[in-house]
Amino acid sequence: MTLPYRCLSCFGLLAALTAPPVFADTAAADRVAAAEAAVREAEASQALWTTAATQLKEARAALAAGKKEEAIRHADEAAELARLGLLQRRQGGPATADRTP
Repeated sequence: MTLPYRCLSCFGLLAALTAPPVFADTAAADRVAAAEAAVREAEASQALWTTAATQLKEARAALAAGKKEEAIRHADEAAELARLGLLQRRQGGPATADRTP
């Protein structure tokens, strides 16, 4: 028995709506990669906060475990903390250990 063309297109639409989005697999990895770049930049400027490095480590672990939402949350936090460390460094704050009191 063959199904009418219209039923096949409806089935295709249903399958497309219920399937997980293809970009979801790369979204978390892209956010972790962006956080890694931000942390590297902060580290190169001697402005890396340990909390940023910790959040990046958590993001990597969550991504490896397949917990995409958690990976994105930790990656965004790591990137923000790295950005704040750079901002503090640019404003002359105590971001490095080589500063003397």
